[in-house]
Amino acid sequence: MSEYTWYHGSPRQGLKVFVVDKEFQLHSDDTLQEGSGIYLTQKKDVAVGYAKGGSVYTVNTENVTFFDFSSLSGISSLTNKIIKIVNDYFKKHKFNYVITKNKFYDLDNSILSGKIYINDLGREILLNLDSDPVLFTIDGIPENYYEDLGIAIKDFLESKDGYYYLCRTLGRVLIVKRNADKLIIEREDDAGLV
Repeated sequence: MSEYTWYHGSPRQGLKVFVVDKEFQLHSDDTLQEGSGIYLTQKKDVAVGYAKGGSVYTVNTENVTFFDFSSLSGISSLTNKIIKIVNDYFKKHKFNYVITKNKFYDLDNSILSGKIYINDLGREILLNLDSDPVLFTIDGIPENYYEDLGIAIKDFLESKDGYYYLCRTLGRVLIVKRNADKLIIEREDDAGLV
């Protein structure tokens, strides 16, 4: 099996292309840990469970871009980039304020352990900033800094098609949030025969 080979289980048979669209979503957003998307696993037996008698699709992910939230080093690299986005914003607006990694109370381990969902990463960083009393002593900070940074962080996290993360029960999971049509369906198997 190549690093690009993943599996997707679906009750729907005959799929030719994947689409991220609420119209085709089988689960409500409330039950999806990381929200809407195409969820893939490297474990065929897990995909069979999600197929519910439908199909297991063998999928090639070579054309899709991902962030890696499945390892501490991958998460640390990404949170460092987000911290840079925040510091660049403050520098651009000439604020004498710099955030460092230690302001985020073990954020990386919280993501890796599943205590913080990736969908909530930007909000967690902003909430942490918003609770820093030093920030409010700075003259000239615009009222909309919170929204500006929220948009910048969201744009950064949406600059790739999806991400890997570690699920406590399923292991390494890949979720495609955008451009799911880049996924190549290599084969479809009846879940009952896998």
